[in-house]
Amino acid sequence: MSATFSLFPPPPDLADSIQAVWLARGRTAHRREVVLPNGVVELIVNLSDPQWVVESELHPRRRYRRVFLAGTQRGPLLIEDEAETDLVGVRFHPGGVTSWLDVPLAELTDRIEDTSDLDLTWTTELRERLGALTDPAARAAATFAVLRANRKEQADALRVRHVIAALKHDPQPPPIRELAASIGITHKHLDTLFHRAVGLSPQKLRRILRFHDVVTWLQRHHRPVDWATLALRAGFSDQSHLIREFRALSNRTPSEFLQLRTDDGWHLKAE
Repeated sequence: MSATFSLFPPPPDLADSIQAVWLARGRTAHRREVVLPNGVVELIVNLSDPQWVVESELHPRRRYRRVFLAGTQRGPLLIEDEAETDLVGVRFHPGGVTSWLDVPLAELTDRIEDTSDLDLTWTTELRERLGALTDPAARAAATFAVLRANRKEQADALRVRHVIAALKHDPQPPPIRELAASIGITHKHLDTLFHRAVGLSPQKLRRILRFHDVVTWLQRHHRPVDWATLALRAGFSDQSHLIREFRALSNRTPSEFLQLRTDDGWHLKAE
């Protein structure tokens, strides 16, 4: 069966923490793909053959069979399908997973961990419910229902969301010190909150979100790219700055990215 991919936006009561639930099923065209950093944490339920993480900054090759959590990644991640894919994923907004996970996210940066090691016992129920369903919309609805039933709002979540919103929606956001002052805390305190709720400093998250904006733009516009104009629009100092960031965050130049990207725009062909 060829691969299918479905994306479901969250209901309003979960939209402040969750970007989407996605479903991937079938056999991908490329056995190995590179996942690009996007500033988010993802919970992934595997309902079929094991998945492999082949290469990351901290982990050797490792197999994942059931439910696992991918922390915020600072660089590209090489993954491999063993055979058929049947995955349901929850993509959280930066900082959003803290409503379900009471672990400092800095401990999970560049890591992928089985949820059995993270005291996320409700993910067992989630996997059982999803395994009894086949319709994508029904699976998404069941995922949102389990998430809703297990949500626990964490202190300081609103402060973190306020700063992240400024980083996401302004190509030239104010200095981090000013953003901290705008919510009544020090720069050092804001760094502490971010390392707990996001897994990255505000500065590092800003870099990844800026890269994310460019990748999203490239996915939506299939015409020749004016890299200099795009660089300035996205908040880079110039085209050379954009190219350096592409190399740092994807190990590819922008032109190589265009040649290797998959249909979803966030994976690169590896094999």
